[in-house]
Amino acid sequence: MRLLSGIADNHLKHLWKYNHSFTKQKLCFNVDGPNNVDYANMFPQKEFIINPQGFRSEYDFRVLPKDSYKIGFFGCSFTQGIGLVDQHIWTHLLTERIKDKYHSNAMCLNFGMGGCSNDYIFWNLVKAVETFCLDFVFILYTTVHRRLFVNPKPISSKFSHWINMHSWGPLRSKLVSQNDFDVIGNWEFSDEADQLNTMHNVMCCRSLLEHRNIPYVDIGPLYSENKYIADILPSRFTDGAYSAMEKENRSEYKKARDNIHPGVTFHRVLTNEFYKQYEENQAINQKAH
Repeated sequence: MRLLSGIADNHLKHLWKYNHSFTKQKLCFNVDGPNNVDYANMFPQKEFIINPQGFRSEYDFRVLPKDSYKIGFFGCSFTQGIGLVDQHIWTHLLTERIKDKYHSNAMCLNFGMGGCSNDYIFWNLVKAVETFCLDFVFILYTTVHRRLFVNPKPISSKFSHWINMHSWGPLRSKLVSQNDFDVIGNWEFSDEADQLNTMHNVMCCRSLLEHRNIPYVDIGPLYSENKYIADILPSRFTDGAYSAMEKENRSEYKKARDNIHPGVTFHRVLTNEFYKQYEENQAINQKAH
């Protein structure tokens, strides 16, 4: 039975790309910018593979071995791995550790999308759950300030350079009057609305996975120290992760290649935190059986 129908289901149909072949995307957003020289010399990979669904993967998600242990990873550019080669991303590192100890047939299905909102992460999760039989899910929520917005008409807002980006959510063509936009703007762009929106998406993700009996671990949101969100979603890895990023600033070769996104050390710290929680989850499941 379908989880969603009508207009919601229509959004899901357009959420992913459906190309006939694999494509390539540059490792960094600004290829003409100051790429990290040391990292680029050690790891000269300049592009990564985009599968027919539009995600960073060498797998076509429509054609997967039936006996594989399918792990879905959801998040923003930190999950997609902008600026890093494949073997340094936390999704890859974590999958390898799970393969070594628990499931040798584990497959990494990376649904991370650079620049996306927490709204998108939820819709992306819905689409994946509706389409595949995922065995486990990891979610790294993004910053609370990334939201799904309606577009003003005419567009004259100082936010117009980013609220109209397709990656902010599946609702891309909703237009309202400038007057209505001004009325809702004070609320829509407030910190309170950001926090409530994030809490809503977190609870929706969890409810969906629990309803489908899919085990999961979630962390985040990034850059959030809000006390309300922390009550439902503690960022337990934050201190270690930021410490790792500080070390990366002093150790050039461990930075991401674009010098903007977190590098190797950060992803290792994140992998350790996710893996620890994964092992706790496995221990609970073994006791239950």
